[in-house]
Amino acid sequence: MDATANYAAGIDAYRRGDTATAERHLRQALAARPAYPEALNALGVIATHHGRPRPARQLMRLALAVDPGFAAAIMNFGLAHTAEDDAEGALPWLIRAVLLAPHHAPAWNNLGLAFNALHRPEAAVGAYRMALELQALPEARIGLAEALTAAGQFGEAAELLGTLIADERDATRRRRAVATLLALRVKRDGPHPLPPAQAATRSAPAISIVTCSIKPERFAALKDTYGRVLRGLDHEVVGIHDARSLCEGYNRGLAQARGDIIVFSHDDIEIAEPAFADRLLAALDRFDLVGVAGSTRCSGETWGHAGPPNLAGRITQYDAAAGKWAVHAFGGGWPHTADIQCLDGVFLACRRALAERQRFDETTFDDFHLYDLDFSYAAHLAGFRVGVAADLGIIHWSHGRLDQRWRVQADRFLAKYRGRLADPGPRRPDLAWPAVDFAAAGDAQAYSAALAGHLAGYGITG
Repeated sequence: MDATANYAAGIDAYRRGDTATAERHLRQALAARPAYPEALNALGVIATHHGRPRPARQLMRLALAVDPGFAAAIMNFGLAHTAEDDAEGALPWLIRAVLLAPHHAPAWNNLGLAFNALHRPEAAVGAYRMALELQALPEARIGLAEALTAAGQFGEAAELLGTLIADERDATRRRRAVATLLALRVKRDGPHPLPPAQAATRSAPAISIVTCSIKPERFAALKDTYGRVLRGLDHEVVGIHDARSLCEGYNRGLAQARGDIIVFSHDDIEIAEPAFADRLLAALDRFDLVGVAGSTRCSGETWGHAGPPNLAGRITQYDAAAGKWAVHAFGGGWPHTADIQCLDGVFLACRRALAERQRFDETTFDDFHLYDLDFSYAAHLAGFRVGVAADLGIIHWSHGRLDQRWRVQADRFLAKYRGRLADPGPRRPDLAWPAVDFAAAGDAQAYSAALAGHLAGYGITG
């Protein structure tokens, strides 16, 4: 086949879901015609959907070098940024795409997604309305409902959500509509105060919380947090204030800890779940190592690399720039997801026996990144039961940064586990849970705590 025929065969295979055949045909098309922007763009789309954003962006750069006005490649270049949670970097490319193709509804829909991610709901509403004027895109309807809710336009949002819930046949979009209806009610009826902690109803061995903290005020606040939610239980907070790396600091903290239950915790968290103690103990009855977010497939240098539907957990994060609390519901079971391979490190709880056997690899990971992925994936490979508990009510006051220092540690992780990481498989971005923003921490907790029951009320269990 010539280049054109291979390209057509590749697109046909991709639409059937056979990405291996699609990639083979598209590469054959490029072998015959190296400067083939459509083939380069299509390969970039496949790379994005398979969790390879860096090669995706490189392929789209090559496509744009051949055809600088190629609107689809410009849009997909922006989407490759959003796949790395870089909505700020995506925005100029998505704006450029709608300027080049103003009658292309998906371009306006993707612009709405970026505005929503940047906490600009009014702009998102405008972008989604433009998309729907051009084409009745189902994803733009649910996007508009979410943006209207975020913008506080509750009347129109409620009407639209009611229609979506009644008419929507796609299970994922219906789930999003039901979840957005809960968010609307929480926002409309708020503010909600954070609930007071409840004492544990069962006994437990001593609990040691190990944290690396260089700010006295953060350490003091963390001690207050755990003192409140572990009231009545024997516990301590072990602070390492001069860690050379998180691996080194956590190993040193473990050596000082006296508890049988060990919690490795960031120092900038709050715990909003009133029954935290009982829920933590219930999770440790089932698992050897527990986190609040993770993946059933460890396929790369981040726990979220494999993408949905492999992700599980729930956490609230504070965005200081926007002054908002965002609830991230990643999926998985409620309250627990088993067969997890890797975890986020904001909160890790285990029995002492696992921590002493496993240890943190401070030789390989000598900075403040990848300690969590390595520790949890090594525990999985060693046969420990690793799980996610989505009901612990963790609020994280910061976001991680994937900078150059992270890249160094990430490359070490990939080298350490070369040949053992899972194939990521095809990503299903349509199954992703969008983050929901709230103006107050109590509202975020009210939404997070009620979400599973609210979904179940509509017959939705996952």
